[in-house]
Amino acid sequence: MRLAYCVRAIFPQHGYGGLERSSSALLKHILAQGVDVTLFTRPLPVGMPLMLPSGSRGRLMVRTARYGRLPLRANGIPARLTNYRAFVEDIGKRIRAMAYKEMLDGIYAHGLCAWGVRAAAEWGVPVVVNPHGMEEFKVKDPLKRLAYAPFRAWMRSACRSSDRVIATDYAMREEVSRLLRLRPEKVVVIPNGVDIEEARAHLNPGVQATLAQRWSALSSPGVLKGISVGRLEENKGFEFLLRALDMARDALGDSWQWVIVGEGSLKGKLQAVVPELNLGEHISFAGGLSDAELHNLYGMSDLFTHPTLYEGSSLVTLEAMAHGLPVVASAVGGIPDKVVEGGTGFLVKPGQPEQLASKIAWLATHPYEREAMGQAGAQLAAEKFSWERIAAQTLELFYRLRDEKGACPVQEVAARPC
Repeated sequence: MRLAYCVRAIFPQHGYGGLERSSSALLKHILAQGVDVTLFTRPLPVGMPLMLPSGSRGRLMVRTARYGRLPLRANGIPARLTNYRAFVEDIGKRIRAMAYKEMLDGIYAHGLCAWGVRAAAEWGVPVVVNPHGMEEFKVKDPLKRLAYAPFRAWMRSACRSSDRVIATDYAMREEVSRLLRLRPEKVVVIPNGVDIEEARAHLNPGVQATLAQRWSALSSPGVLKGISVGRLEENKGFEFLLRALDMARDALGDSWQWVIVGEGSLKGKLQAVVPELNLGEHISFAGGLSDAELHNLYGMSDLFTHPTLYEGSSLVTLEAMAHGLPVVASAVGGIPDKVVEGGTGFLVKPGQPEQLASKIAWLATHPYEREAMGQAGAQLAAEKFSWERIAAQTLELFYRLRDEKGACPVQEVAARPC
């Protein structure tokens, strides 16, 4: 099997977000299963080459395309309308040349990279698209919705031209079909995952001692330790978390500490809310942390909350589960596929601090059940969301599509399935 793998950003070369991490992890495990991959992405930073993962049986080739022809803010809407579009068109031309030379058996396109390979049916190569969280379809602000209109049109067109579109959770399958206006049978569920062994390999007493110097309550016996992770933006719902913690004050008592990990434009506003609610001694804003610091912080915590208003698959929820933490999270996006109500944690309606407070209070006052939920979550993450399993599911899909295409007469290839 020979795949073209198209993604705007990978970890750690281009950032530390969910897209970067999931795309890098899937690439690593596809290579481990003996597949030859040509990666198409942005130029790699000087001194940060993409190294072939140890134990890989497949060959990796890296092809970069220029991103940023105009001097615009990297992730702003004008840059995405111009630079991103030019980037994916460039990738598409290179992949087309490989396809016509019969150098490819399939194309995996992350996000808007799918637009660059929208004509792949003419090239005779199957395409699988992973649209990820599709924030462009969920934004509520009228001006932003208008600005995002071209992205929605490009993504819908690209997905209609593809062979299959991935929903990263069963809870999102109908949403992906509806928002992208696709036939339900075109949408397949292949989750994002977590590397359990890698997550736990980060645990280190020395790192934890350093974190305990920064937040002494983390090493104090009898202190309930909570953690939340995400961008400090409105859609992540952190103000609702702060208000929920205020409401749960009686159950929490005096001995508790909550660490919020992440950066974003609302950091100042959220920090101002803390003294208003008289939560100052209990809330810490950690900012951005290294992988080692974050995983050790998970390992030192007792529970995890994710009060997001809308979400994709939610890597941070899986990371918390991998470390044996019970989860209280909004019932949005792919989270209901991970959080089993009353089993691995609790689901709440987004934007409802009263519900969030009630579940936090219950976990705070039921330590044995809290630990059991965390252990159940770790088992679920290992059984259903390992990257090895997900890579195998992805390759099985490509083999099936390749067989489908091989069974079609040449003149009917563009009209699959035959």
